[in-house]
Amino acid sequence: QSRAEQTMRGVTSRRAPRPSAPCPARRCARPLHRYERRPAGLRALSGEAGAPGEVVVEVPEAQERLLRALEEGSTRNENSLSPKIKSVIDECIGTLEGGDKGVSSPTASGLINGRWKLLFTTRPGSSSPIQRAFTGVEAFSIYQDVDLASERPKVDNVVVFGDEAGVLRVEAEAVTDSRPRAGFVPRRGAGIPIFGKSDSSPPSCADKRIDFQFSKAAFDLKALPFKIPYPVPFRLLQDESKGWLDTTYLSPCGTFRISRGNKGTVFVLQKQQAEVEEEEEDYEGMGLLEVIRRGATARVVRAAIDKTVGEAAGSDSLDDLPGQWRLVWTSQGETASGIQKFATGFDNYQVIGGACETLQNVALFSKSPPIVLRAEASCALDPDEDRKLNVVISGAKLELGFAEIPLSFIKGTGFVTVQYVDDSIRISTGSKGSVFVHARDDVPDY
Repeated sequence: QSRAEQTMRGVTSRRAPRPSAPCPARRCARPLHRYERRPAGLRALSGEAGAPGEVVVEVPEAQERLLRALEEGSTRNENSLSPKIKSVIDECIGTLEGGDKGVSSPTASGLINGRWKLLFTTRPGSSSPIQRAFTGVEAFSIYQDVDLASERPKVDNVVVFGDEAGVLRVEAEAVTDSRPRAGFVPRRGAGIPIFGKSDSSPPSCADKRIDFQFSKAAFDLKALPFKIPYPVPFRLLQDESKGWLDTTYLSPCGTFRISRGNKGTVFVLQKQQAEVEEEEEDYEGMGLLEVIRRGATARVVRAAIDKTVGEAAGSDSLDDLPGQWRLVWTSQGETASGIQKFATGFDNYQVIGGACETLQNVALFSKSPPIVLRAEASCALDPDEDRKLNVVISGAKLELGFAEIPLSFIKGTGFVTVQYVDDSIRISTGSKGSVFVHARDDVPDY
């Protein structure tokens, strides 16, 4: 078996067995179990008795198929999926949305409250470019905190940059049919094109839509003793700061949700349960890319990196180094440049020339309209350290559609040390202590 096959084993072939009996209650949020548990006072679909005080709810087949397809796809972004897997995902979403096995009035149910992790999202041209930027970086974990039971209902979006970096929290006030707010006017217009195009269609039925208005946002970075305000004046944007989210499917157990936003995006989310702690054995046998995709902590990812590098023991070949690579995880060093830290917050690529003599760093801020930061560099293998690539950045440019803005002040020297590389994955460290995990991506995405 090749090193590439061993590295990708967890991505392409891991399957959870279908249990013949209900799985333990503490695992009800795990993605591939055929049964879920919930309090006995709630309506059961299967009627099968579980432990005292609860009943077992059978997971719809389409939900199980969808989760298996997402696991096999190993990404939350539709543009990175194979046509076959994308077709299965579309089919399952359509089946769940059009069926009758979900909670009939999701926004009126307490099951919708809690923290939800984003498993999959579409990226239509009508969606927000800022949203596409954050959800496009696999290294970031994306959550949605829903609280419709408090005195002031809210739905917050949270971007976790990493255990050692910090978070961005975007807060929004929420309004539903069962929790109206006097004087609130839902979003009406299509909006400013640069922020995406909003749909003004009414909800299909009652108790499915959450209308919201962004109120404030801030970066909470662990390296700083204070929060940095998000540079968007929500109060001044008026209608542009509003939106809606339709819950088109909420599983009977309340652990799985499909939603559609006002700008055409589909979201597939799974509820996070505080009482379910991360267990090392959950990642047993998984490849590094799968560990990252599942949103493991930095500690677990680093352990997977060490395992991958240790098992290779230098047997990999730098002949696999040239090509286009997509950044899927990074831990930025304390002395890393501010530009690098900012740019790696978006879709980020590195292109290494065929003879390892040229290198491009590309940050894709937006596809529509296209906004790209491209840094050019020359590089060469170090004569004394065979896994070290010396880099000289000669300049950069900001591409705005057909216009280009030269950024000649972006210059410098450094190096990248390749810890491991094969035909699908690359692990490297930078001269300022940053750690990078890239996945090969031969199809241009910018």
